[in-house]
Amino acid sequence: MLGLPATLAGTKGDPVRPGVNTLLKRSFVHYSVDFPGDHRLDEMIQTALARLGGAQHLCEVRDQVGPEFVEIDITLPVKLSEEQEGGFISPAVLAQIVSLRASLSFGFV
Repeated sequence: MLGLPATLAGTKGDPVRPGVNTLLKRSFVHYSVDFPGDHRLDEMIQTALARLGGAQHLCEVRDQVGPEFVEIDITLPVKLSEEQEGGFISPAVLAQIVSLRASLSFGFV
């Protein structure tokens, strides 16, 4: 539906990974977008949404699929970086996140 292959996917009831008895409690699809090191935080979400067809298209897919939740997770490699700068997310991008009914999380590696 998005025109891009998922990075990871799993179906409820299938093993978490081959050879493991633990089963997935819910189905999931995970898309990953990599950015160059100099890509600004305020551009990441908008760029990722555009690569997946835009916020409006994603809302249409969400409405057809009916997922339990949608999450945008940004992992930033900053813990050992000599250059750690702040960032911001514009009101327009926040509005797109709200329209998707998505949560926003940050991870730092």
